[in-house]
Amino acid sequence: MTRDIDFGNVGLKKKVYAFTITYKVITDSNPVEFKYAIDGGSLGNATDLPTIASDASPQRYKFTTPLTCQSFQLELNASGNSNAITIHDISIEYRVLKASKVT
Repeated sequence: MTRDIDFGNVGLKKKVYAFTITYKVITDSNPVEFKYAIDGGSLGNATDLPTIASDASPQRYKFTTPLTCQSFQLELNASGNSNAITIHDISIEYRVLKASKVT
């Protein structure tokens, strides 16, 4: 699980559009799922990502509706076995909404 990411702008709302992750799993039988939370809330329902066994190539997930939040947290699991996945990097596509300060 990642930390609760505020993108260096505490107190400002952001729109999170998508994330890209580079990872690989030990075997094809280890499907990868992710959950996310916003604003320090609880994690939502699991969503599957493609399984990549031999090569770590970037996979992009775009939210159907952009998330409006102050912070974002991501959790990845491979078949419930945290040792079955190797994460190389994660990039999050977002935009700060400057006109919407949190009071």
